[in-house]
Amino acid sequence: MTAQYLLSLDQSTTPRPKLLSDIYIGVDVWGRGSHGGGGFGCYKAISHVDPEFLGLSVALFGQGWTWESEQDKPGWSWAAWWAYERTLWLGPATPGRHVDVPPHEPKKGEPPCEHGAFQPLADFFPRRTPPDPAVRPFFTAFSPGVGWAWFVRGTRVFESATGWT
Repeated sequence: MTAQYLLSLDQSTTPRPKLLSDIYIGVDVWGRGSHGGGGFGCYKAISHVDPEFLGLSVALFGQGWTWESEQDKPGWSWAAWWAYERTLWLGPATPGRHVDVPPHEPKKGEPPCEHGAFQPLADFFPRRTPPDPAVRPFFTAFSPGVGWAWFVRGTRVFESATGWT
């Protein structure tokens, strides 16, 4: 599916004009049927969706990949996971560090598609300031749901020496 196709659709058949941002393109972080093979190759699929410039929206599936794909490997720890998670979303903690992206063969009949070096997922989305709470009072920090302790109304109710997800 291409942007040209989406832009060619007849808008007169809908009650209101549809925006490209109304169209969500699914990208599976596990790589099941996704261009680029998933994992650190997700950027390959998202580069074709191009949410910032083309305006399509991305629906990510299987974000637990960073933990679930590695959790049973020897030496896996909360700190190792956090570095892996950070790399997927923000890039390596050390600027310029190379990120290995496993090769992914195109599907049968799919033309070869060249991509540059790894890009973290955050590179594809515009950074915006939070909304004014007087105008839009809902707020979330999109907590990753991980940590060393859990608090309810400021009171520690759970603590872990090894971290949790």
